[in-house]
Amino acid sequence: MTVLLQVLTTIPPKSSVPDTVFATVGSLASSLEADFLKYMEPFSPFLYNALANQEEPGLCAMAIGLVSDITRSLGEKVQPFCDAFMNHLLNNLRSNNLSNQLKPAILETFGDIAQAIGSHFETYLSVVAQVLQQASAVTASNDVSYDMIDYIVSLREGIMDAWGGILLAYKGAPNVNILQPYVESIFQLLHLVAQEPSRSEGLLRASMGVIGDLAEAFPNGEYASFFRNDFVSALIREARTSREYGPQTIETARWARGQVKRQIGLATAASMS
Repeated sequence: MTVLLQVLTTIPPKSSVPDTVFATVGSLASSLEADFLKYMEPFSPFLYNALANQEEPGLCAMAIGLVSDITRSLGEKVQPFCDAFMNHLLNNLRSNNLSNQLKPAILETFGDIAQAIGSHFETYLSVVAQVLQQASAVTASNDVSYDMIDYIVSLREGIMDAWGGILLAYKGAPNVNILQPYVESIFQLLHLVAQEPSRSEGLLRASMGVIGDLAEAFPNGEYASFFRNDFVSALIREARTSREYGPQTIETARWARGQVKRQIGLATAASMS
């Protein structure tokens, strides 16, 4: 890591070397996990510069991926760096200079940050929720290109990954009710996914995760009316029974089905008592 920092200090600004250096740093962070913290102070300025470098989208994309790697490795210890991460990520999301193709990765990174720092994510929750709700409104017209369809599918997968991370951050936390204002919009997105003919396995698996995590985050049947929607059971059935999907998707769908059954059962029992 010391050698990599020396390389970063000595190379000219437009060099392509950071690509290779950043890939190596990502591997080191994943291996060292929490022990990578001691390198964050000297390394973070280089990472921030790369995140802010909208003239080189490839380098910026690698930096976004590296934020995810570091966040997953450090867990709660990444919190002191999160203000800077979030500011850069939000700036990139709003930028007209960067391709839309970076947006799904940025949204996914929000989920990684939330999962790492838990309910401390409250600082960013309202802004991120607004961004996710706006991104959910992006739809395809009838004459849209295949590239646009692929983008919308990957965008929705990024949104689902973000909500999944946020739900995991608050699951079991005393302030989980802070998520209540967003539950309806999450189900609206799930409804959109159910209506679209174009669904990737990744999007469906992420949707199963969100359904199950929502049920676990609110375990007393508070939102059983949402879980009773036909499109929820149809999505789960598709993910659980399709022969085209891998075992991880099928297993996630089975788990989600169990959580939904529990929600509805609790609500039914409460209404009868």
